[in-house]
Amino acid sequence: MKTLLIFLLISFLACSKNNNQSKLLDDEKPIENKTSEFSFKKGDLRFELINEFPHNANSYTQGLFFLDSVLYESSGGYGKSKLYKFDNKNGSTINDSRLSISIFAEGIELVNNKIYMLTWKSGVCIVHDLEFNQENIFKYEGEGWGICTDNKFIYMSDGSHRIQVRDINSFDLIKRIDVLDKFGMPLTDINELEYVDGEIFANIWLQDRIVRIDPITGEFRGEIDLTPLRKRLVDNPEAEALNGIAFDNQNKYFYLTGKNWNSYFVVKFN
Repeated sequence: MKTLLIFLLISFLACSKNNNQSKLLDDEKPIENKTSEFSFKKGDLRFELINEFPHNANSYTQGLFFLDSVLYESSGGYGKSKLYKFDNKNGSTINDSRLSISIFAEGIELVNNKIYMLTWKSGVCIVHDLEFNQENIFKYEGEGWGICTDNKFIYMSDGSHRIQVRDINSFDLIKRIDVLDKFGMPLTDINELEYVDGEIFANIWLQDRIVRIDPITGEFRGEIDLTPLRKRLVDNPEAEALNGIAFDNQNKYFYLTGKNWNSYFVVKFN
């Protein structure tokens, strides 16, 4: 009888141990990811530096986008405004075109395989082909700062806390979206824009951070602190605000730079 009780006790302890191990293994299993491979959840993000290469420190960067391993960039300033093409591997200039001395170039975006370029105070969006030949002009009221698209609508900033939603074909204004920060206050100085996976990523003028905005509601969905990038700028006293966001959809990398920065940074947001 005593032998039987000892046997039952050992069996019970072994079974309990196996059950605990099974529970532990179940708890350690990764939670099933029901979102897409590249989807952002609400909250702040960190970044991983992938690469760094030279950027033209004379470029007063206003807009940036990525297409077929080429970075397209606009540089502002009266009498200094330019469009550039850069090699994404080494930052070398492929092509550049000086613009009219009467305009101050602002954000650019690829729309219908054309370059849509805003102007600061001229009230026009100038349409160029990919070789920088001017093809069309759209008029708008107020200032132009940043521009992006989800291929259904155009989103445009004007330095305020509002983002304009415009028709992708006519450029007509459809509505404005109010953007509030995480404290519920108007988020002003929204600048360069990039649309990625259902969110607008936006530079904030004179700040080394990028905020994430819901393009439908204007909800503030988080931010990325990029102050460590400025610390990597060497012999670059003219460096101004972080400005310029381009997304490489194939590799899921972001290309970032700033006004008169001497470096491009390739990063991955985590």
